[in-house]
Parts: sequence; C-alpha cells; structure tokens
Amino acid sequence: MLMETFNFGVPTIILQPREAITKDNADQAQESLSHVCAAITDLFMANGVPYNLLITDKGMTFYLSPRKKDVESADYGLGVFDIAGAFYVLGKEHFDKINYKYFSEYCKANVGLAKEEFAGLKKMIVQKLESEYKGSVNS
Repeated sequence: MLMETFNFGVPTIILQPREAITKDNADQAQESLSHVCAAITDLFMANGVPYNLLITDKGMTFYLSPRKKDVESADYGLGVFDIAGAFYVLGKEHFDKINYKYFSEYCKANVGLAKEEFAGLKKMIVQKLESEYKGSVNS
C-alpha cells in the first residue's frame, strides 16, 4: 500500500503490505515491498531526487522521504544525514534553538519538498509502478 504523510517534518511516502502479515505470507510481502521500494528509489535516482530511507517493523514498513536538491545550510549540516545519520551544528547558539518544533519547521522550510512538488513526484511514482506492475496502485 502506498501512503503519504506530512507529519514527519518532510513529506514522506510510506510503503506497507496491503494484507495482514502472517507466518505464511511474510516473506512474499517483504519481497514485494522491497521490489516496490527499489522501483521508487530507481525513479528518484534517475531524476536526481535525494532521499532518506527508513525501514522499520522487521522490514514491513518503508519510509521514503524525498528532499530538495542541493540543500545545505550554514547552520546545520544536513548532508551528513546521508552518510552517518547525524548532522553537525554550526555553533552553540544554533544548538540551543533545536527542539522538535523548531527543527520540524526548519526541515519543512529548507529540506522537504513543497506539497506541489511532492504531488508531482507521487504522480510519477504511481505511473511508474502501474506500468511496471501492470495494475492499479492503491494510493
């Protein structure tokens, strides 16, 4: 199932199985999710869209967060997220500003795609998945 959320600071695509997971279908569900995730990340790479990927629930939930291109800030080193999952802070005054609300707003303004950009990217994803998997995508 292809879902989206705007509650993570940046717009995020969420992939999860359509059906309840049982011992009998877990491997198939995980394989299917992996294929869909690979198709989406291939699309991102072909279009130069940077992204972050988080996999949870024992491989049953994928969070893909596309980002603006060429995002770098004098205050926060967000590019390091790609390498180490951490970021640097320019100085104490910037560190003192960090709390969930501030950083969430900072990411919305400086990192995440605008809703229109995200909608266009999601449309491309749905078209790619429908052509690759010859069917309707539940989004």
